[in-house]
Amino acid sequence: MKPVISITFDDGNVNCHAEAFSILKNYGLRGSFYITTEQVGAPGKMDWKQVGELYDAGHEIGSHTHTHPLLTTLDDDLLEMELSKSKELLKAFNPRTIAYPCGDYDEHVINAAKKYYEAGRCFAETGPGSPNLLPFKNPFALSNTSLDGYSGIGQDREKKEWIIFVFHLYGRMTLPQVWWGITHGRFKWSTVQ
Repeated sequence: MKPVISITFDDGNVNCHAEAFSILKNYGLRGSFYITTEQVGAPGKMDWKQVGELYDAGHEIGSHTHTHPLLTTLDDDLLEMELSKSKELLKAFNPRTIAYPCGDYDEHVINAAKKYYEAGRCFAETGPGSPNLLPFKNPFALSNTSLDGYSGIGQDREKKEWIIFVFHLYGRMTLPQVWWGITHGRFKWSTVQ
């Protein structure tokens, strides 16, 4: 089994639409874009039309909450508002997963997220470790992998691993080894959902 790879983009930055979208299209790949719904249309952020273009092209649109708070610091009412409002505003894009802002989550956050989503992505620093070994035990604690910190990507083809990369801004020079690995058949490609 080849390692599975996913590329995710947090915050809804317009740079990801302007640059990553076209590169993913050129390679015939799909990414997962996590949108902070209150920021849609703000300077430097995608507007709803751009989010829709990503979705229509087959990319996953997921939640990055409504206002991007540290979820573990919220009382129950605010936590529910962050999750439900984001889900409601994104409903046209069928959001099935969430990326916790700053990777901030605990069991209480997971239990609340389960009401709205099928899985949750954290940060390598806050998750159970990365890459994710398949089958994973907790779909609400999916770790991401730093592109710089994982030089052994796909080295062991017998390992059943799922490597999730996360970006906030996209730079043209950030993904050459990932593109090479995909185009040379070293990885299976997937969105997070």
